[in-house]
Amino acid sequence: MESWSDREAEWYRLASRLPKPSKTALAAASAERLFPLYRVFAAARDGDDDRSALLRRALDELWTAAETDTAPRSDNYAIALSVVPSVEQPDWIVESAFAQNAAAAVAYAAQTWQLDDPQQVVWALWQAIEAADSAADARPEAISMAFVDRAGDSIAHDCVLAANGSLGDLRRAASSDGSWGVALAAAWTQAE
Repeated sequence: MESWSDREAEWYRLASRLPKPSKTALAAASAERLFPLYRVFAAARDGDDDRSALLRRALDELWTAAETDTAPRSDNYAIALSVVPSVEQPDWIVESAFAQNAAAAVAYAAQTWQLDDPQQVVWALWQAIEAADSAADARPEAISMAFVDRAGDSIAHDCVLAANGSLGDLRRAASSDGSWGVALAAAWTQAE
């Protein structure tokens, strides 16, 4: 079985060979799969949809940048950072970790566009693994470690689509109702 450090090195090698739009789309795909978990956080915080809407707009703008190879109009990095809950906040909840992962993935996608840096892609992909792992740790009776494997499998599939330049297919796959992020969000909500 391939170790996570081997996978990370493979992700870096792949991202290094991609043009900037494909790098950005690969990072955005990770954020897209995490977005349902940000909504879980928002619902747990009494439906805090303002921050969800900000993050959604930033992510959509990054997808558009990747698909059209045109610079985003907004500072999506700053927007993503503005919606990350802080560990120091007195109203921290377990779901805050999901929000951190989702917003961080958007921030890394924005940095990928700005810097054309493959390491930003790797960090965006890691957010998916961390979110699935933390969900399984927090609710082992309801959330299987299989979600970590599903996240890893999705990343592998997304890498193939990005390498082929199939950015529209990548976006559809990442945002589908069958995404592991959608399934994890549903499992988390049902376990409450």
